[in-house]
Amino acid sequence: MRKSDIFFSALTVPLDYIMLVVAGLISYLIRYHPLVTELRPVVFNLSFTAYAASVLAIGISWIAVFSLSGLYKIPEPRRFIDVIGRIIFASTAGFLIITVWMFIQRELFDSRFIILAAWVIAIVLLILERWIIRVLRQSAYRHSHGLEQSLLIGNNGTAQKFEQTIQKNKNWGLKSEGTIDLNPQTPETLSQKLQQSGIDSVIVTDVNAPRELIEELMVVTHDAHKKFYYAADIFDAHLRNIDIITILGTPLIHIKRTPLDGWGRIIKRCFDIVFSGLLLLLLSPVFALIAIVIKLNSKGAVFVGLTRIGGKGKEFTLYKFRSMVNNAHEMKNELLEENERSGPLFKMKNDPRITSVGKFLRAYSLDEFPQFWNVLKGDMSVVGPRPHEPEEVGQYKHHQKRVLSIKPGISGMAQISGRSSLAFTEEIRLDMYYIENWSLKMDIGIILKTPIVVLSRKNAS
Repeated sequence: MRKSDIFFSALTVPLDYIMLVVAGLISYLIRYHPLVTELRPVVFNLSFTAYAASVLAIGISWIAVFSLSGLYKIPEPRRFIDVIGRIIFASTAGFLIITVWMFIQRELFDSRFIILAAWVIAIVLLILERWIIRVLRQSAYRHSHGLEQSLLIGNNGTAQKFEQTIQKNKNWGLKSEGTIDLNPQTPETLSQKLQQSGIDSVIVTDVNAPRELIEELMVVTHDAHKKFYYAADIFDAHLRNIDIITILGTPLIHIKRTPLDGWGRIIKRCFDIVFSGLLLLLLSPVFALIAIVIKLNSKGAVFVGLTRIGGKGKEFTLYKFRSMVNNAHEMKNELLEENERSGPLFKMKNDPRITSVGKFLRAYSLDEFPQFWNVLKGDMSVVGPRPHEPEEVGQYKHHQKRVLSIKPGISGMAQISGRSSLAFTEEIRLDMYYIENWSLKMDIGIILKTPIVVLSRKNAS
């Protein structure tokens, strides 16, 4: 997803709120204007201060209605008439909700004019605001700012036709980074191209491209953490986590790796910040107690920083309470033959490197509390796949590396479904299900189930 899409979409939220408040205030001033009061005297008493406070609160609820109505979906519709339709629909929905609420709470004030005028003025101001943002966005695109760098793949001149169309329509936000022919060697060529240049997306323009080849190109593209589009018959397309755009009358299917894109990612990040911040504050006395016990039990630091692979394959330092002896990493090579799990992940039931306090901390996952700092920093999420060790990732197969498409989490589907007893392939399957089907409701369900699983101590490592 283009950063420019996120920027302009995020910009509309506070601007929409301002427009709604302004519309509400203007409608009040019109109603109390001398010319209007002469024609229709005011029969209710409502101070401007009390009304303004109500407008500020109602504006927030109206923004929530806008969000549920899809007004902040990324990317926004290409045709401005579709944007206008969404604004009218969302504003009307908000208007009806406020009307019903006002009917129930008649003691506030009794002026249908103010509500009706605010509705009309809000629609006008919102359309004007979105038009200005649209003009600014297209101006940025015309000056080559914020464009999505796209590599086009196709035969029989299809890629070249797409390239010419994209060049003529910069307001689409796309820029061609060249074309390559579609053949059995294309995946290898594509892999090299994605490593060498700053390409943001790949577009397969040939409608008749073999399904197997499309799937292979999609895997290569997603492994490189880029966007993937392909031209297809929409009635034969895989219709989960997709967007559809049209160029030259051909529907391009954008296959998303996860719903955690656009507002999904923003909502999850906001939730992570609030949740981790509160827990770090509330659990600070527990942190201090654990630190004292660790120091008294064995020599060494209280915290350990471990190198892990995070979202999009980026390395970061994961923090934990120390639960092992100082030279634990050096002892690992001597214990590899004792590995009890299949796949690249090392697990040992009675690991001699673990201290007595460490066993207790691990049994109840207390050693992982400092990871909430990682969440607050943005390295991790509260819920997500397990953080991966660099040595493990080097042994992963192509499809297994898809778990690196999002940030790792403190808890996740695998952690509440068996903890350390799961086979590696089953862990990957559960993580992929989470990535492809994410929702905030799923996150909350995993968070609520985590303490139950931890306290049961079932399959604790």
